[in-house]
Amino acid sequence: MPAQTESTPALENELRSARQKLAELRGRYTDQHPDVQGQLRVIESLERSAAAGETPELAKAKAELERLRVRYADAHPVVQAQLRKVAELEKRGLQKAD
Repeated sequence: MPAQTESTPALENELRSARQKLAELRGRYTDQHPDVQGQLRVIESLERSAAAGETPELAKAKAELERLRVRYADAHPVVQAQLRKVAELEKRGLQKAD
């Protein structure tokens, strides 16, 4: 699939950037700090997205959702808005595949 091949370098750049940010955060905070926890979840999400061959846009949206979930419950309006964004991107991706 061409979309998977194209998304790999972009996602690798995102992952590299996310890992650098994690290193910076760990220089200031313990692993229990919400910012560190959020960044760990961002990295995990990006890794899953890269393995699944998702588009960079969808991967970033899912990573942001994970970061938000560290601080807010799923019922929070900010999380709800991000869930809608992820769903829309997934829907667009499925329509393009048809």
